[in-house]
Amino acid sequence: MNHTPVPELVKILQPAYRPCPSFKGACKDIAIWKPSVGHVPRGFIGALGRLSEIKVVILVSEPGDPHYSREAYRGSNKLEQTCEYTFKVLNEGTDLYHRNLKYLLNRLFPNVSLKDQLRKAWVTETFLCSAPKEAGPVPAVAEKECASRYLAGQLELLDGLPVIALGGKAYTRAKRVPGVVNLKKAYAVGPPGCNHRPARPSWDAAAEWAKAMF
Repeated sequence: MNHTPVPELVKILQPAYRPCPSFKGACKDIAIWKPSVGHVPRGFIGALGRLSEIKVVILVSEPGDPHYSREAYRGSNKLEQTCEYTFKVLNEGTDLYHRNLKYLLNRLFPNVSLKDQLRKAWVTETFLCSAPKEAGPVPAVAEKECASRYLAGQLELLDGLPVIALGGKAYTRAKRVPGVVNLKKAYAVGPPGCNHRPARPSWDAAAEWAKAMF
């Protein structure tokens, strides 16, 4: 099975694996490039069919710390490897984050396989690398740099689709991108946000809002 998104999205994201020049620039001492232990831009998944099939964009904050015992990326196809790994852990429900994200996908596209759900959804990070401290803040200079290089292009490509931002960081970063419309905020699907009582109702409401625009 091919886990790589449509070529239009690959074109936007591929420069992050050269590696991204921001590792020596705005993201120096903030983001980490260590492929052998899982530290690369990663976490995005979906758009497995044609661009025209995508119905919804789901934004999350940034990937958590790598699963050090399981993640290692080598060779020239690191983007493809990250997509394969993200699909695997989402399918297995490895972490609470993955289980909650699958819950939202099930609300958006019920009674179909994960593969078919991910033909219709594009899930992407608003900051492509892990935060200096898991679930912690990312300096604004790095957030803005990553959004300018990668997030803005993705949202421009998928302009007009409903965009669900999961968590305050994802929502704030998306709001900074010029021209973003159809943006809905919901609770994060990872802790600590997902542990609050209103979290699941917010995902339900976001799914219904998005489906009304399909």
